[in-house]
Amino acid sequence: MAVVLFRNPKTGGTSVGSALQLALRKDDRVHVMDVNDHDTFLSRFEDALAKYDFVQTWGAWFHNSMKFYGEELMTKHHVVTLMRNPYDRYISSWAYAKQKGWIPEDTSPFDLSWMTTQNMSRLAWHHTFRPQINNLYYYGELHVHQVLRFEHLEEDFRDLATRLDVPDAKLHQLNPSEHRPWREYYEEDPTLRSRVEAAIPEDFAALPYTFEQDAPSGPVPRRLNGE
Repeated sequence: MAVVLFRNPKTGGTSVGSALQLALRKDDRVHVMDVNDHDTFLSRFEDALAKYDFVQTWGAWFHNSMKFYGEELMTKHHVVTLMRNPYDRYISSWAYAKQKGWIPEDTSPFDLSWMTTQNMSRLAWHHTFRPQINNLYYYGELHVHQVLRFEHLEEDFRDLATRLDVPDAKLHQLNPSEHRPWREYYEEDPTLRSRVEAAIPEDFAALPYTFEQDAPSGPVPRRLNGE
């Protein structure tokens, strides 16, 4: 059985993946799927599931993986992804896009026009604003076994590391975004909250987060209709 991590941008996936790679690399138990070609991915993915204990790839491959290997993934392997409060993730994504040079340095978080693919490359958009639910649901049904919560990342990471028999793996923060506490931006402009909700409606409708509470208020729904 393999643990398969589909990374969600700006949710701690880089930190989790890197920590497990370091812990498992010496025994050749890990494989990272950083490929862009569809056919190459599918052929390597099948091989990786058979050979490695830990397989990591981008969330952009989630739906294709489920389309071709969904039954195997859900019955023989352990599928993992991550999630984060969408209000917090928006601020982090904005700051990260500036740090990477994907948008101008003087771009304001209060002007949401920068989020469009007209103002940043599609690759950059996928790295920041691809909805988190795209790594959770396949045709409206939850298709992951474990969701690591950014707000409880150390605790959830420890559970995953224990499953992989590397309980002493060390988690370090990587790719941090430099910004103020996220609520300060929404307090500065009270209209920002509703505008961000309108810009990323899928995550706000499905994920168990509220503005008042950092951490999720409950488990991820089994279906997109909230059940």
